[in-house]
Amino acid sequence: VGFESGYLLTEFVHAVPATPPVELAARYLAHLASKYATGIEPDIDAIRHMVAINTGVDLAAPSYLQQVSTVRLDARMHAHEWLRAESGAWFKADALDHHDDHFWPGCQDIAWDLAASVVELGFNPEQLVNEYVCLRPDPTLHKRVEWYKTAYLAHRIGYCTMFGWADNGRLGAKGAAYTAILERAAATSPSSSSI
Repeated sequence: VGFESGYLLTEFVHAVPATPPVELAARYLAHLASKYATGIEPDIDAIRHMVAINTGVDLAAPSYLQQVSTVRLDARMHAHEWLRAESGAWFKADALDHHDDHFWPGCQDIAWDLAASVVELGFNPEQLVNEYVCLRPDPTLHKRVEWYKTAYLAHRIGYCTMFGWADNGRLGAKGAAYTAILERAAATSPSSSSI
């Protein structure tokens, strides 16, 4: 609706948090990739450094990771940020500026938000990527989502470690859950280092 004293004002919507249908999330992310691409390649070395600092994992960097544009991401694909209104309409809250705040990930490959959706919303990665590529063809996306899932988990582990003291242990518990997911993924992937 507008701005006031540095705050964005929006219309109040009667809605409850809910996991969106996978098709809706794919459509939303395809929209972001289409409308908010930067034309700049991702800084893979910075991501690898963050992963190493947060987890000790030396994440290999295949060349196909550089062959895409970064996107002004949503960067908050948590289930509590998807809202279902009484009318049945869906809203994605808190979606405008996390690519440009003081935290990771900044502008990144759209695979970051797809990987985050797999982790946070529990989507099957194949189904999510297949829905996405029907809207926006991308030949290396399946492989990139898997790589970015490791990066996303490492980011969330670091975030939860850094801020876990401030919320009575909720973020500490989330950090442990992210670590468990990363450990399971490393155990099943022959190309990953274990943490």
